[in-house]
Amino acid sequence: MTEFAVSSLLSQVDAISQKHALLAKETGGNFNIFKITDIASKEVLMCRVLYELLSPKGCHNQGTLYLSLFVKNVLRIDADDRILCNAVVEREKVIADDRRIDLFIRFGGYSIPIEVKIYAGEQKNQCEDYLKYAQTPGGTPVMYYLTLDGSMPSKYSTLQTDRIKTISWASDILGWIEASIDEPQTIKLAPIREVLQQFANTVRMLTHQMERGEKMEIKEMIMNSAATMKCAEKVAKLFGNCKAEMMLNLFQAIESELGKQSECDYKTDCEKYYGNRIIRPKQRYAIGNGRFVKIYIGHRLCVGLDIADRTGAIIEHNEQGGTGLWAYLPQGGNEPDDNSSCPNFHNCNEAFYKLFDDDYFEVFVENCVLKIRELWEAWAARDLNI
Repeated sequence: MTEFAVSSLLSQVDAISQKHALLAKETGGNFNIFKITDIASKEVLMCRVLYELLSPKGCHNQGTLYLSLFVKNVLRIDADDRILCNAVVEREKVIADDRRIDLFIRFGGYSIPIEVKIYAGEQKNQCEDYLKYAQTPGGTPVMYYLTLDGSMPSKYSTLQTDRIKTISWASDILGWIEASIDEPQTIKLAPIREVLQQFANTVRMLTHQMERGEKMEIKEMIMNSAATMKCAEKVAKLFGNCKAEMMLNLFQAIESELGKQSECDYKTDCEKYYGNRIIRPKQRYAIGNGRFVKIYIGHRLCVGLDIADRTGAIIEHNEQGGTGLWAYLPQGGNEPDDNSSCPNFHNCNEAFYKLFDDDYFEVFVENCVLKIRELWEAWAARDLNI
């Protein structure tokens, strides 16, 4: 009975999703200028959209309307609108050593640096340097760190994590955009409303979330009875386990295809990954001369080069620093191919779900191993000066 109930629930969810997909197709909902121009994955351009909305002098001509919502709902600062009338919003603010703060907001004694991340890695001491420009009246100055999921920067960027406030595209920014759309003044202005709706859909796409109507309909269906709630709970409890098992299956398949045994025990890290995102499950293979090829998952599957120092201790290197020798799998390169072949194990994009198709999984592993072997040979022969 339980098996039938769960199957029925999943079928209903699928039917709702297909209905909304068809609706989006028929009403032009898939036409999104952010997606068409590939702005979504470019942090600089997304920052410029944020800046234009936040600036009281923005071409929206709505004064502090969107800034006020942002300060209260995202930054969680209780600021009087009269103070915000004199606010200054800057983008790509140049500071010492030619560093650039993505967004910088000043009002009422506050100076707030905001670092915006989508796919780019961290830079050494980046947040540490930005904190020098932060000011908070009557308290410890802080900066805000915006990522897809609200994750904290690593020690590579700053040691002062107590002065970092994390915000996310998935919750904070999307919630702010939705609140902006619902503003009576926005509702009257079709051009602004349409751009904000496309912006919201872009954020949902980046963070792999449902459109509001689809989300509401599925939620109402689940909450319709005790039986459907129990079924949904069973599925939710197992979802993380299924994702972790896929991660483990992938590592095992790569290890088998390479014909070598990893020096790292990745099984435990795979099991813990979805409960502790600081963990990076990894495999490591010695390639000679104190060099090691590492296959690891942060958000995506990557391959990188580790080296051993003079004492024999292994120094890890990845997209955040060191040798700079790393690549996404299976395509290689340092830019994630988010819409096709590069699976995101954190936000679960379409490429991740395709791994559950046996034929696709087999081809994916083959392509990963081909790229690993190609880089393996190149890195083994490369001169390093670190």
